[in-house]
Amino acid sequence: MKPLPNRSTPRIRASLAVREAAEELADSGVPEPEASAEILLSELLGIRRGELAFHDVSAENLRIYSSHISRRKEREPVQRILGYAYFRNLKLFLRNPDPESGSGSRIAPTAAPEASEDEVSPLRKSAASREGATHLDTEPRLVFTGLAGSEASTLIPRSDTESVVEAALGRMDERGYPCRVLDIGTGSGAIAISIAQERPRCEVHASDVSEAALRVAKRNAEENGVKVEFHLSDIVGGLENLAGSFDLLVSNPPYIKSGDIPNLEPEVRDHDPISALDGGPDGLDFYRRIFAETPPLLKKGADVVLEVGDGQSEAVLELGRSAGFTPIGVCDDLAGTPRVVLSRWDG
Repeated sequence: MKPLPNRSTPRIRASLAVREAAEELADSGVPEPEASAEILLSELLGIRRGELAFHDVSAENLRIYSSHISRRKEREPVQRILGYAYFRNLKLFLRNPDPESGSGSRIAPTAAPEASEDEVSPLRKSAASREGATHLDTEPRLVFTGLAGSEASTLIPRSDTESVVEAALGRMDERGYPCRVLDIGTGSGAIAISIAQERPRCEVHASDVSEAALRVAKRNAEENGVKVEFHLSDIVGGLENLAGSFDLLVSNPPYIKSGDIPNLEPEVRDHDPISALDGGPDGLDFYRRIFAETPPLLKKGADVVLEVGDGQSEAVLELGRSAGFTPIGVCDDLAGTPRVVLSRWDG
């Protein structure tokens, strides 16, 4: 961006700041530069993207914005810069808060072994639908500077995963209520919290091997006003007291082939936790574990809803069939790509 004004310099139009930022991002090879520039400034100012033409930016907020654009030029994802992402009806934080108690959800003290996506579409959709704004930016806003690289403890929720939630809700509606649900590898809590919010009659449990991720998910459940029971667990370890009780299991497990990770876009490769991406040599390691280890937790007739990577649907269905699960079908994501595999445990 052009040299920043000093504190005595008059405000500049937000649309001008966005135009210059988008040019810089484009020159740096950043995908969707206009969207990145608009989202970063509209979120900073607390307005909708369509309102940028009617707002000014103070010198102090221009300095913050310039810092954000510099980070985006280095291919840090918009959501990491902001520290949060939008998913369906939710705003989900991506960082660890300071540990504090809350009434909406809790991490159950279950034992587990010690253990160490599609760039901005959820932000575009939610930022475009936000209501209310202040006409002029009059004061500097406090902004979380995000976490990058190996410091990140959760995957950025992506629009593809909304198809998983839709499929899970559909299976629950067919089964009827009440319903007990388990989300394995919850990360930020996107799936579990969406289900708890949209089907409040369900009892929702969520597990993750990462205590840091569970703190993030717990915060998100509390911020979004839903009740979810969280468990520190590696697939099923520590959940024995819930044996035979789940009507539906849902998961977005790591499914990228280990050898493909170096070739991912830098927004993913350098800023999402590798443990949330790496599915082993063929990308299917976690599906094998899910099908092998989860039957003791499931009721007879329980539904299993799994997100899969491109070209993996038939292989995952076959893994389930070989483990005694009945294949039900495949659901596409919004782009028409097979993204969700449905199976049933008939015991």
